[in-house]
Amino acid sequence: MTYDVNSDNGFIFTGCYDAMKPMSENTINKALRKMGYDTKSDLCGHGFRTLTCSALIESGIWSEDVVELQMSHMEKNNVLAAYTHKAKHLEQRRLMLHWWADFLDAKKNFMVRPFDFATNKNH
Repeated sequence: MTYDVNSDNGFIFTGCYDAMKPMSENTINKALRKMGYDTKSDLCGHGFRTLTCSALIESGIWSEDVVELQMSHMEKNNVLAAYTHKAKHLEQRRLMLHWWADFLDAKKNFMVRPFDFATNKNH
């Protein structure tokens, strides 16, 4: 799997058989099982999406629209989605991903909740 910055699909992790589709949740779950996790009771691929969405919203910084766009939840209007998904809220999404990386780095060193991290000016 490689990422082609010139690709129109926008996926970093593409499917094995079709590079125009994202990597499947089954691929992620298989990797988790190989690491020893029970994907029925411990952790599953979709759990990462849930955790990320919840933490970003809980921080109080990012709007639900920005989070939903970044997490690739589909716009119900397919015509609108085709034109706006990649371009909408780009600066906020870039800042949000930077904040998320900083938040994950902070969690390596100590337990911190998203809201507390968001309100701490010393990070």
